Amino acid sequence: LGNPLQKQGKLTEAIVSYQTAIQQRSNFPEAHSNLGNALQKLGDLKAAVTSYNRALQLNPNFVDAHYNLGNALKEQGDLKTALACYQNAIRLKRNFPEALNNLGFTFQKLGDLKAAIISYRMALHLKPNYPEAYHNLGNALKEQGNLKAAINSYKIALQLKPLFPEAHNNLGSSLKEQGDLKTAIASYQNAIRVNPN
Repeated sequence: LGNPLQKQGKLTEAIVSYQTAIQQRSNFPEAHSNLGNALQKLGDLKAAVTSYNRALQLNPNFVDAHYNLGNALKEQGDLKTALACYQNAIRLKRNFPEALNNLGFTFQKLGDLKAAIISYRMALHLKPNYPEAYHNLGNALKEQGNLKAAINSYKIALQLKPLFPEAHNNLGSSLKEQGDLKTAIASYQNAIRVNPN
């Protein structure tokens, strides 16, 4: 019952449903993980981390719990522990492009651009139509100073997801750095058009 409620955005009701399921069957790792998801969406990261950890105590091979724990820890700023969670998820499920993308993002935040780029490319190898991974790859390549490759990555992200304001903005920034002001302005205008805020 909790999952449909969560999908409808009724997070408080979903949490009550998961807590009821846990009271009836405390050794149910999926209920603990789902409770963590709802708590995380409400912004209660500490309680979400506790729920994910409980799910992993019950089932250490629970891929989604490792991944979700990594997301919560990343959001809390605990990047090194998040990195380990993503690596555990990937170790258990090799074909997991979302975990590879988040692994790359975490490597990038930790300053390891080479590992970040490898992770993004692995994610894209598994899921070639993944605009967020192309965008993140573009960010890493730009940070590395490879503007031409970054621009190409942003353009692919935008082909896959034309209403992607961050990609329009970062493409504009890269074009500006490259000296192409006219095209940069057009990219900035597209970003504003897609997201006026």
